[in-house]
Amino acid sequence: MIALFPYLRAKLALTLLLMCSVTPALALELNGSAEYRQLTRDFYTGGLYLPQPSSDPAYILAPSTAKKMQLVVTINRWSPRKWSRQWQNNISINNDIGSTSSAVQQALMTFTQFPKDDIVQGDEIIIDYQPGGNSRVLLNGDLIIETPGSELFNALVNTWIGKLPPSREFRQQMLGQSDGSLAARLSNHSVPVTRRGVYTSWLAADRAVEEARLQAEREASAQRARAQQEQQHQAEMARLEAEARKREQARQQAEEQRLISARNEAERKAAERAKALREAQKKAAQAQAKTLVGKTSNALGQRKTAAILAEEQRYYLELLQWRLQREVNAEVSYPAWARQFGQEGTAQIDFTLNRERKVSNVIIRDELVSDLLTGELQRALEKTAAQTNIPPALNGEQWPLSVSYRFALAATEQPLAAMPEPPQSISAAPLSAQQQEQARAEYIAERQKEITARVEYPAAARILRKQGEVELEVDIARDGSLKAIRPLHPSSHRELNDALRDAIQRSAPFAPFADGLNDKQMTITVKHTFRL
Repeated sequence: MIALFPYLRAKLALTLLLMCSVTPALALELNGSAEYRQLTRDFYTGGLYLPQPSSDPAYILAPSTAKKMQLVVTINRWSPRKWSRQWQNNISINNDIGSTSSAVQQALMTFTQFPKDDIVQGDEIIIDYQPGGNSRVLLNGDLIIETPGSELFNALVNTWIGKLPPSREFRQQMLGQSDGSLAARLSNHSVPVTRRGVYTSWLAADRAVEEARLQAEREASAQRARAQQEQQHQAEMARLEAEARKREQARQQAEEQRLISARNEAERKAAERAKALREAQKKAAQAQAKTLVGKTSNALGQRKTAAILAEEQRYYLELLQWRLQREVNAEVSYPAWARQFGQEGTAQIDFTLNRERKVSNVIIRDELVSDLLTGELQRALEKTAAQTNIPPALNGEQWPLSVSYRFALAATEQPLAAMPEPPQSISAAPLSAQQQEQARAEYIAERQKEITARVEYPAAARILRKQGEVELEVDIARDGSLKAIRPLHPSSHRELNDALRDAIQRSAPFAPFADGLNDKQMTITVKHTFRL
């Protein structure tokens, strides 16, 4: 008995040493809480925990700050597909993919794809980080992901407090402006007994499938070793494989049919919306014409009929649509996360534009197209709409319009309809030869000034003190589209030639030719001297 005392003393000393060496987790308190909603459906109650209250995102994102996100699911069923789509969208629009490490990118991909079955009401997702430790993600207490540092946590918390949160109110609540009514729900939440260990059960099911596969291979190997049973084994395996192929073929055919049906339905709806848009534009032109009957005369002083006025109003509406589409094509940028996820397709939006250039009544033509792509098209539309010139002669206060953009991983030229031709009742008379020459000279001078204003001296060329003159020829179509660029007197320095070429491409599309000018295409020369 006495001989045990040195052993007990050593064990006690080791225990005390380990207790002193472990850094205790910092105590956290609820900083803010909010309900995550999409359209009219509540998905979860979220809470952000910090060592002390703060409304400063920089403090929250700092690696020295302990933090925790708590998500208590309130929706009855959250499918893996819906989970993946929502989180991929929220992560991509609030984080810069270029500045994220490959390890965290992989962890984010895992996060968006970990559910093997539905997330259900009562489930709890915890995302936490301790300074000097790891970012962790847990489902109902089961560890799903763990990565060093705070980068993973920050990428996920950015979906709450980043540049594009679920809503401004949601972000404000997370940054300490919540009314506290949700605090009890979060603090009193308990994971249902039936949902504890659900992630472990998913993994166990995967392991069971793998073990069953390995066991089948061992049994097949044993059967092959028994020559007497070889023939029966081969026949049985052939039958099973044939049935498996038959089932797989049936499954693939059913999936293909489902996709075809979904695409046909989407195309049917898109065709209906296109027809409805054309009808709405026709009615708008007719309604606007009615307000002008008796008030508008032609060049001879004769009153214009309602039919002529409707044709003119339809032209002005088509001209506005053409301008918007051209400017949207120049503004759209392929979202980086959409490329990462291999998303492509033609996004199309029907909408209403008012005279204050505000966009409303937005309708997505094809709901099968990714939210990332339609969201980028809508962003480009709202930006360009605010700057687009509305034809002064277009009557009314608001008009139904539509824009589209073809997103393709293999770069392709965007389709653009020809610039609409004005009806005879408003077509400008051809200019005299002298007037045409003056209009042509003014157009060329404006384009030359516009292009040279966009020229940027390449930094590398400055450092290497490269100088010289570059002269290029540019073909411009009547509608202002860029047709071709040709070297006329290039510099010996490739960087200077590319700089002027880039300025031309950034300036396109250009303004259409003046009314009354007969040219269908114009070739201009652009010259720029790069001098230190």
